[in-house]
Amino acid sequence: MTPVSSPTQADGLARSSDRGEDIFSRNNTALILCAALCLLAWTPGLYRTFWADEAGTYWMARDGWREAIAHTSRWPGQSILYAVVTSFFCVGSPPLRDISMRTPSLLGSLVALFLLYRFAERIAGRGAGVVASAVFITHPSMIRSAVGARPYALAIAACIASFYCFYEWLQTGSRRY
Repeated sequence: MTPVSSPTQADGLARSSDRGEDIFSRNNTALILCAALCLLAWTPGLYRTFWADEAGTYWMARDGWREAIAHTSRWPGQSILYAVVTSFFCVGSPPLRDISMRTPSLLGSLVALFLLYRFAERIAGRGAGVVASAVFITHPSMIRSAVGARPYALAIAACIASFYCFYEWLQTGSRRY
């Protein structure tokens, strides 16, 4: 450990550590806010029964992943990949099954939320991610996508990821993105 050579350098170190603690506490507050908004906005929709298009999702995925491929190739109501993914969540009777078949959409929504938070913080600066996340979580279209047994939330996550990677590539020029 090197000794501090001047009082201004010591003040700078103290301020940077204070900022680190501030960022940590603000990120916890943002996480708690986002979790509360997710629970308030998305939970009621989890307990409703399937609509017509969600019933089609169930019909295509109900007999396992092989039959999901066969059903989806004959009746293209969604992508084959999504039918295979949801076939692993077709378990139990209606109350449990309806919630479990919405799991891929919920996970896709959470991934999209995380990516949007990071993207907004990167583009607009500190605090922008919380605002963007709050608007994103409570938007009626996102609420429907998050709790629906349809591939829309996964598509939204893929779009946000592509924009984020494209932005990073433009900023850095790295082939990593």
